[in-house]
Amino acid sequence: MPGNGAGPPESEAPAPTGGTGTHHDRHVDKASLGQIPPIGPIPGVEDLFVGALLYSTVAEVNSIARFIEAEDLDQPASTVLASIKALANRGVPPGPALVKDELHRRGQLTRTVATWLAAAATSGACATAAQGYAAGVLAEAFRRQTESFGAALVSAAPSAAEGDLARLAEQASARIRYTYGRLTELRGEADD
Repeated sequence: MPGNGAGPPESEAPAPTGGTGTHHDRHVDKASLGQIPPIGPIPGVEDLFVGALLYSTVAEVNSIARFIEAEDLDQPASTVLASIKALANRGVPPGPALVKDELHRRGQLTRTVATWLAAAATSGACATAAQGYAAGVLAEAFRRQTESFGAALVSAAPSAAEGDLARLAEQASARIRYTYGRLTELRGEADD
């Protein structure tokens, strides 16, 4: 109630001392933030994965991104992820501006990469869902590999030497098992 000596209403209270009074001074609990609507078209899982990492801590990036390899992503997502990993490995929390600077420093900031980075940064990704997005990326890579190796075996079967077919089948099986192993470890599932 105005004039009762209790001080100004909360909306008029001064900023805490030692800060600037901006939103940067306030602690934000990431768990309370959900995914927000994207700006632009509905993003794919790669956009959301990288978008989530852009707003994650160094520890979060290192614990999740280690499961994802360059060949698991299409371009330019893999180029952007490499810069995110490089920053995190140096102890620098990735953010859109820092990743853009890292890409520029490496000579990889093309118009296509910059446009894709901007889309990932505004994808509406939830940083706390980065592990789920990473699992989605790996699941897509697993299925692409399975389809690709299956098509290669079908194509080679009529005319390739038997030894070559056996090596191709072994190589395909090893790669598919490796990707599936990373996926189940990331999800915390038993390998079935």
